[in-house]
Amino acid sequence: GPLGSDLITCYCRKPFAGRPMIECSLCGTWIHLSCAKIKKTNVPDFFYCQKCKELRPEARR
Repeated sequence: GPLGSDLITCYCRKPFAGRPMIECSLCGTWIHLSCAKIKKTNVPDFFYCQKCKELRPEARR
C-alpha cells in the first residue's frame, strides 16, 4: 500500500512527509532523495542504501 506520511524508513529517522524518496534495490528501504544525495532530475535505476553499501562492497559503484 501507499506509504503513510508518518512512516519512518530513512536512516535520518525523519518521516516521509511527502518528500521525494527512492527505494533501496536490495533491502527495499525508502530513503529521502536528499539523504541519498540524489537529484530529482537524476534518479538512478538501481539504488543501494547506506546499510547495504556497507554490507556489500560490490554495491559501491
